[in-house]
Amino acid sequence: MDEILIKVGSETVSLTENGLRTMFQAIIHLKNSSGGIFGYEALCRGPAGSPIEDPTNMFLHAQEQDKLAEVDMMCFKRNLKNSTRFPAETKVFVNIHPHTLGKSTKTSIEIIDFIRSIGKDHRQFVIELVEQFPVRNIDVFASNIMTFKKNGMLISLDDVGAGYSDFFMLSKIKPDFLKINLYFADHIQINKIKQKVVKAIVELSQELDAKVIAEGIERVDDLHTIESLGVHMGQGYYFARPTSFENLTL
Repeated sequence: MDEILIKVGSETVSLTENGLRTMFQAIIHLKNSSGGIFGYEALCRGPAGSPIEDPTNMFLHAQEQDKLAEVDMMCFKRNLKNSTRFPAETKVFVNIHPHTLGKSTKTSIEIIDFIRSIGKDHRQFVIELVEQFPVRNIDVFASNIMTFKKNGMLISLDDVGAGYSDFFMLSKIKPDFLKINLYFADHIQINKIKQKVVKAIVELSQELDAKVIAEGIERVDDLHTIESLGVHMGQGYYFARPTSFENLTL
Protein backbone atom coordinates (compact mmCIF):
# COMPACT_ATOMS: atom_id res chain seq x y z
CA MET A 1 0.00 0.00 0.00
CA ASP A 2 1.36 3.42 -0.94
CA GLU A 3 2.25 5.64 1.99
CA ILE A 4 3.04 9.36 2.07
CA LEU A 5 4.68 10.79 5.17
CA ILE A 6 3.72 14.36 6.10
CA LYS A 7 5.59 16.22 8.83
CA VAL A 8 3.51 18.47 11.08
CA GLY A 9 5.75 20.11 13.64
CA SER A 10 7.44 17.34 15.59
CA GLU A 11 4.88 14.76 14.44
CA THR A 12 4.95 12.64 11.27
CA VAL A 13 1.57 11.60 9.89
CA SER A 14 1.25 8.56 7.65
CA LEU A 15 -1.15 9.07 4.76
CA THR A 16 -2.59 6.03 3.04
CA GLU A 17 -5.59 5.83 0.73
CA ASN A 18 -7.52 3.75 3.26
CA GLY A 19 -6.87 6.38 5.92
CA LEU A 20 -8.59 9.07 3.89
CA ARG A 21 -12.34 9.67 4.06
CA THR A 22 -14.85 11.14 1.63
CA MET A 23 -17.73 13.40 2.57
CA PHE A 24 -20.43 14.31 0.07
CA GLN A 25 -22.38 17.57 -0.19
CA ALA A 26 -25.42 17.98 -2.41
CA ILE A 27 -25.57 20.47 -5.28
CA ILE A 28 -29.15 21.66 -5.68
CA HIS A 29 -31.09 22.99 -8.65
CA LEU A 30 -32.56 26.34 -7.65
CA LYS A 31 -36.22 27.15 -8.32
CA ASN A 32 -35.41 28.76 -11.68
CA SER A 33 -34.56 25.25 -12.89
CA SER A 34 -36.15 21.84 -12.41
CA GLY A 35 -35.55 21.58 -8.67
CA GLY A 36 -34.02 18.68 -6.75
CA ILE A 37 -30.48 17.37 -6.52
CA PHE A 38 -28.21 17.84 -9.53
CA GLY A 39 -25.21 16.03 -8.08
CA TYR A 40 -22.72 15.87 -5.24
CA GLU A 41 -19.29 17.26 -4.48
CA ALA A 42 -16.85 14.69 -3.09
CA LEU A 43 -14.76 16.23 -0.31
CA CYS A 44 -11.61 14.57 0.98
CA ARG A 45 -10.77 14.47 4.69
CA GLY A 46 -7.44 13.52 6.23
CA PRO A 47 -6.96 10.82 8.87
CA ALA A 48 -9.49 11.25 11.69
CA GLY A 49 -7.99 12.87 14.78
CA SER A 50 -4.74 13.78 13.04
CA PRO A 51 -3.38 17.36 12.73
CA ILE A 52 -4.11 17.19 8.99
CA GLU A 53 -7.70 15.99 9.18
CA ASP A 54 -8.74 19.34 7.71
CA PRO A 55 -8.02 19.16 3.95
CA THR A 56 -6.81 22.77 3.68
CA ASN A 57 -4.19 22.08 6.32
CA MET A 58 -3.31 18.72 4.75
CA PHE A 59 -2.70 20.20 1.30
CA LEU A 60 -0.79 23.16 2.73
CA HIS A 61 1.68 20.87 4.52
CA ALA A 62 1.92 18.65 1.43
CA GLN A 63 2.72 21.67 -0.75
CA GLU A 64 5.40 22.90 1.67
CA GLN A 65 7.06 19.47 1.50
CA ASP A 66 6.78 19.19 -2.30
CA LYS A 67 4.25 16.36 -2.04
CA LEU A 68 1.13 18.21 -3.19
CA ALA A 69 0.57 16.26 -6.43
CA GLU A 70 1.05 12.90 -4.70
CA VAL A 71 -1.38 13.72 -1.88
CA ASP A 72 -3.81 15.28 -4.33
CA MET A 73 -3.94 12.18 -6.52
CA MET A 74 -4.32 9.92 -3.49
CA CYS A 75 -7.33 11.97 -2.36
CA PHE A 76 -8.72 12.12 -5.90
CA LYS A 77 -8.61 8.35 -6.34
CA ARG A 78 -10.06 7.75 -2.88
CA ASN A 79 -12.96 10.07 -3.67
CA LEU A 80 -13.58 8.29 -6.97
CA LYS A 81 -13.63 4.86 -5.33
CA ASN A 82 -16.03 6.11 -2.66
CA SER A 83 -18.37 7.46 -5.36
CA THR A 84 -18.98 4.23 -7.23
CA ARG A 85 -22.36 3.59 -5.54
CA PHE A 86 -24.00 6.67 -7.04
CA PRO A 87 -26.45 5.99 -9.88
CA ALA A 88 -25.00 6.60 -13.33
CA GLU A 89 -27.16 9.69 -13.89
CA THR A 90 -25.82 11.47 -10.76
CA LYS A 91 -22.97 13.88 -11.43
CA VAL A 92 -20.10 13.75 -8.95
CA PHE A 93 -17.74 16.72 -8.69
CA VAL A 94 -14.23 15.61 -7.71
CA ASN A 95 -11.61 18.16 -6.66
CA ILE A 96 -8.10 18.34 -8.09
CA HIS A 97 -5.48 21.07 -8.02
CA PRO A 98 -4.30 22.64 -11.30
CA HIS A 99 -0.79 22.16 -9.90
CA THR A 100 -1.31 18.39 -10.16
CA LEU A 101 -2.55 18.63 -13.74
CA GLY A 102 0.53 20.68 -14.59
CA LYS A 103 3.02 17.89 -13.97
CA SER A 104 2.46 15.54 -16.92
CA THR A 105 0.28 15.53 -20.02
CA LYS A 106 -0.45 11.86 -19.28
CA THR A 107 -2.35 12.65 -16.05
CA SER A 108 -5.74 13.07 -17.74
CA ILE A 109 -5.53 9.74 -19.57
CA GLU A 110 -4.38 8.04 -16.36
CA ILE A 111 -7.43 9.46 -14.57
CA ILE A 112 -9.85 8.37 -17.31
CA ASP A 113 -8.33 4.89 -17.36
CA PHE A 114 -8.55 4.68 -13.57
CA ILE A 115 -12.25 5.60 -13.59
CA ARG A 116 -12.92 2.91 -16.17
CA SER A 117 -10.94 0.41 -14.08
CA ILE A 118 -13.36 0.86 -11.16
CA GLY A 119 -16.31 0.12 -13.42
CA LYS A 120 -17.66 3.63 -13.97
CA ASP A 121 -18.25 5.88 -16.97
CA HIS A 122 -15.72 8.72 -16.72
CA ARG A 123 -18.34 11.15 -18.03
CA GLN A 124 -20.27 10.84 -14.77
CA PHE A 125 -17.51 12.75 -12.98
CA VAL A 126 -16.90 16.48 -13.14
CA ILE A 127 -13.30 17.68 -12.80
CA GLU A 128 -13.44 20.46 -10.21
CA LEU A 129 -10.38 22.72 -10.25
CA VAL A 130 -9.41 24.00 -6.82
CA GLU A 131 -7.14 27.05 -6.92
CA GLN A 132 -5.54 26.78 -3.50
CA PHE A 133 -2.12 26.93 -5.18
CA PRO A 134 -0.93 28.35 -8.52
CA VAL A 135 -0.71 26.08 -11.55
CA ARG A 136 2.69 24.49 -12.11
CA ASN A 137 2.91 24.45 -15.91
CA ILE A 138 0.08 26.14 -17.77
CA ASP A 139 0.69 24.39 -21.11
CA VAL A 140 0.70 20.92 -19.57
CA PHE A 141 -2.36 21.85 -17.51
CA ALA A 142 -4.23 23.10 -20.59
CA SER A 143 -3.35 19.91 -22.48
CA ASN A 144 -4.91 17.78 -19.73
CA ILE A 145 -8.05 19.93 -19.68
CA MET A 146 -8.36 19.52 -23.46
CA THR A 147 -8.06 15.75 -23.11
CA PHE A 148 -10.81 15.66 -20.48
CA LYS A 149 -13.08 17.72 -22.71
CA LYS A 150 -12.37 15.63 -25.81
CA ASN A 151 -13.40 12.57 -23.81
CA GLY A 152 -16.71 14.10 -22.78
CA MET A 153 -15.88 15.15 -19.23
CA LEU A 154 -17.16 18.42 -17.79
CA ILE A 155 -14.99 20.99 -16.00
CA SER A 156 -15.89 23.08 -12.96
CA LEU A 157 -13.89 26.08 -11.74
CA ASP A 158 -14.06 26.44 -7.97
CA ASP A 159 -13.83 29.62 -5.88
CA VAL A 160 -14.64 32.02 -8.72
CA GLY A 161 -14.07 35.53 -7.40
CA ALA A 162 -11.29 34.47 -5.03
CA GLY A 163 -8.82 32.38 -7.07
CA TYR A 164 -5.31 33.20 -8.21
CA SER A 165 -6.18 33.68 -11.85
CA ASP A 166 -9.93 33.63 -12.42
CA PHE A 167 -10.04 35.49 -15.72
CA PHE A 168 -7.03 33.66 -17.12
CA MET A 169 -8.56 30.32 -16.18
CA LEU A 170 -11.93 31.29 -17.63
CA SER A 171 -10.45 32.17 -20.99
CA LYS A 172 -8.02 29.23 -21.04
CA ILE A 173 -10.29 26.33 -20.09
CA LYS A 174 -13.85 27.58 -20.76
CA PRO A 175 -15.38 25.68 -17.82
CA ASP A 176 -18.85 24.15 -17.84
CA PHE A 177 -19.55 25.23 -14.26
CA LEU A 178 -18.55 28.36 -12.33
CA LYS A 179 -18.66 27.85 -8.57
CA ILE A 180 -18.83 31.19 -6.79
CA ASN A 181 -16.69 31.48 -3.66
CA LEU A 182 -18.76 31.12 -0.48
CA TYR A 183 -17.80 34.66 0.64
CA PHE A 184 -20.28 36.12 -1.82
CA ALA A 185 -23.31 34.19 -0.49
CA ASP A 186 -22.82 35.37 3.09
CA HIS A 187 -25.39 38.14 3.76
CA ILE A 188 -25.62 38.89 0.04
CA GLN A 189 -29.17 40.18 0.53
CA ILE A 190 -27.79 43.33 2.27
CA ASN A 191 -24.60 43.76 0.23
CA LYS A 192 -25.07 45.49 -3.12
CA ILE A 193 -21.44 44.96 -4.17
CA LYS A 194 -21.73 41.19 -3.72
CA GLN A 195 -24.96 41.24 -5.70
CA LYS A 196 -23.27 43.07 -8.57
CA VAL A 197 -20.35 40.61 -8.59
CA VAL A 198 -22.67 37.61 -8.68
CA LYS A 199 -24.80 39.19 -11.40
CA ALA A 200 -21.64 39.82 -13.46
CA ILE A 201 -20.59 36.18 -13.07
CA VAL A 202 -24.03 35.03 -14.20
CA GLU A 203 -23.81 37.28 -17.27
CA LEU A 204 -20.33 35.94 -18.02
CA SER A 205 -21.61 32.37 -17.71
CA GLN A 206 -24.07 33.06 -20.51
CA GLU A 207 -21.18 33.97 -22.81
CA LEU A 208 -19.35 30.80 -21.79
CA ASP A 209 -22.48 28.61 -22.00
CA ALA A 210 -21.74 27.58 -18.40
CA LYS A 211 -23.87 27.02 -15.31
CA VAL A 212 -23.30 28.98 -12.08
CA ILE A 213 -23.24 27.29 -8.67
CA ALA A 214 -23.29 29.43 -5.51
CA GLU A 215 -21.43 27.86 -2.59
CA GLY A 216 -21.88 28.64 1.09
CA ILE A 217 -25.65 29.24 1.15
CA GLU A 218 -26.71 29.13 4.80
CA ARG A 219 -29.77 31.41 5.10
CA VAL A 220 -33.07 31.60 3.26
CA ASP A 221 -32.69 35.34 2.62
CA ASP A 222 -29.36 34.73 0.91
CA LEU A 223 -30.94 31.93 -1.13
CA HIS A 224 -33.76 34.16 -2.36
CA THR A 225 -31.33 36.89 -3.42
CA ILE A 226 -29.08 34.41 -5.20
CA GLU A 227 -32.06 32.94 -7.04
CA SER A 228 -33.21 36.41 -8.10
CA LEU A 229 -29.79 37.05 -9.66
CA GLY A 230 -30.19 34.07 -11.98
CA VAL A 231 -27.81 31.59 -10.33
CA HIS A 232 -28.59 28.08 -11.57
CA MET A 233 -27.60 25.90 -8.61
CA GLY A 234 -26.67 26.14 -4.95
CA GLN A 235 -24.64 24.36 -2.33
CA GLY A 236 -24.32 24.95 1.40
CA TYR A 237 -25.50 24.18 4.91
CA TYR A 238 -28.98 25.53 4.15
CA PHE A 239 -29.52 22.46 1.96
CA ALA A 240 -27.20 19.86 3.49
CA ARG A 241 -23.95 19.52 5.37
CA PRO A 242 -21.18 17.26 4.04
CA THR A 243 -21.77 13.70 5.16
CA SER A 244 -20.71 10.14 4.42
CA PHE A 245 -22.36 8.19 1.61
CA GLU A 246 -24.14 6.01 4.15
CA ASN A 247 -25.94 9.05 5.59
CA LEU A 248 -27.12 10.45 2.25
CA THR A 249 -30.75 10.33 1.19
CA LEU A 250 -30.58 9.56 -2.51
